[in-house]
Amino acid sequence: CMRCHNARTDPNASVEAATGGESFSLPHYSVAAELINATGGYTWGQTLPTSPHGQIIPNTCIGCHMAPPPEGETLVGQHTFSMVSPDGVENVTVCQGCHGAVESFAFDAKADYDGDGTVETNQDEIAGLIEALQNAAVEAGVTVLESHPYFEVPEGSNADLYGAVYNLKFAQGAAAAPHNLKYTVALLQLSYQKVTGQPLANAELLVNAE
Repeated sequence: CMRCHNARTDPNASVEAATGGESFSLPHYSVAAELINATGGYTWGQTLPTSPHGQIIPNTCIGCHMAPPPEGETLVGQHTFSMVSPDGVENVTVCQGCHGAVESFAFDAKADYDGDGTVETNQDEIAGLIEALQNAAVEAGVTVLESHPYFEVPEGSNADLYGAVYNLKFAQGAAAAPHNLKYTVALLQLSYQKVTGQPLANAELLVNAE
């Protein structure tokens, strides 16, 4: 799985090249394998918190994607490798071993990570963080594009802005909440702090800029 589902670039080398006047490379579309292992983001040298899925699920990728489906279901799990069927059935069987009788991947978050005043689902908290970071990047001069190269970063920008934009694309490129919630939240919160110079207001912070 990891041969394809990775960023296909090194975040440190990409940011170093960009600040040196060379080409800025963004991560590839699907970064799930790096994300589940708490790698692949631009971290400014910090060690970020991580969710345990990559350590506790046997066989990691296939442990979830090939898990037995609910009774009577044939379009999720096992050799379909799908986690959600075309008609919306979510194969949460493997989740139930730790999370009880859940029926959806949309778990309620434990805190307000995006600072919007509401504790939502994990997916919505990450979406809020992505929006907050993108807005901060735009205020710093970044242009959001509809297609490749996706972002235009002002010439002469520092590593903080390039690193934040790298992480923005990284977080957009995977089902971040089930693969590694804590790492994604921390990565986006740290990026916001680096761009704006201050923590995300009213948010439950998993990391602080050093």
